[in-house]
Amino acid sequence: MLLKQYRVILEFTLDVEEITKDAVHLALRRFANYEQLVQSPETWEHVERQRRLLKALLANQAVLQRCVQKVAVSRLESWGPKMVAEELGIDETEEEILRPVIDGLNDEDAAFFKEAIEHGLFYENAEHFFHSFILELVGATIEQVNLKRQL
Repeated sequence: MLLKQYRVILEFTLDVEEITKDAVHLALRRFANYEQLVQSPETWEHVERQRRLLKALLANQAVLQRCVQKVAVSRLESWGPKMVAEELGIDETEEEILRPVIDGLNDEDAAFFKEAIEHGLFYENAEHFFHSFILELVGATIEQVNLKRQL
């Protein structure tokens, strides 16, 4: 029997975009109550809270690196099996990775995000924050690294 071993290399770019008014409008257009949402001061308070979270993350390079890795692996895993995160040692959740950044926010923002986490609603309450990470596959290679004969 012939056993071949391959290495697959995927190259990505990751752009962390500003949470702009236009981006928020675009994200909210999918809702039937779009007009009501964009007129609501609560919507814009929520957007400002997510902007502060993003700003705090960008100021913390160690957490930013882990978050970027998690975003890349999460997107990659949406295309295939979960083994990539295990192999790379990225087993924390986004909430766990972001904990030091959330802890550094003002008391009101920190309490808001911690409550969302406790109720399993972090993503829903940080949707614009997560959409600010733009991952693009820019290249892929596969190469044979080893050839073994097995009997």
